[in-house]
Amino acid sequence: MNILSKNLVFLRKFKNLYQSEIADSTGFKRTTYNNYERGVSEPSLNDLLKISKYFGLTLDEIVTIDLEANAHLIKKIDEDEKQENAHLNAHPNAHLNPEKRSKEHYLKARETILNQALNEPGGPSDNTKDQITELYNKINALEQIITNKLASIEEDISKLKTKK
Repeated sequence: MNILSKNLVFLRKFKNLYQSEIADSTGFKRTTYNNYERGVSEPSLNDLLKISKYFGLTLDEIVTIDLEANAHLIKKIDEDEKQENAHLNAHPNAHLNPEKRSKEHYLKARETILNQALNEPGGPSDNTKDQITELYNKINALEQIITNKLASIEEDISKLKTKK
């Protein structure tokens, strides 16, 4: 079993999750995720990013560090995440000002509000939830493209200024 497979099994068991829960949350089929855990297939870079984001780890941590041997690091990350989630769930709207918060904090607050709305009793149907989630993901992807383009433009402007 390679380090990635070993880490995926460890993280799932550590967080008391089922493969189907992880697969559903990351958009994989359960059999695909099962194959990643067993080392039968290797995830693409995009899939690795989804997995690392899901577990709140970097790519480097998930593919190079024996997490089971360093479980104390995961426990600290898990405790910090629980505290932040409890704080965001208490009053997520207070965290929606992107000028006063880090972009990551802002996005997490926005996602928390969306999840609360989608899971509200008497809320939207599963089909509508899927459509909203798909649109939300497309918006996030477009925001990332715009952010990258703006960074590229700023870099070009900086280069032009240094040429003068």
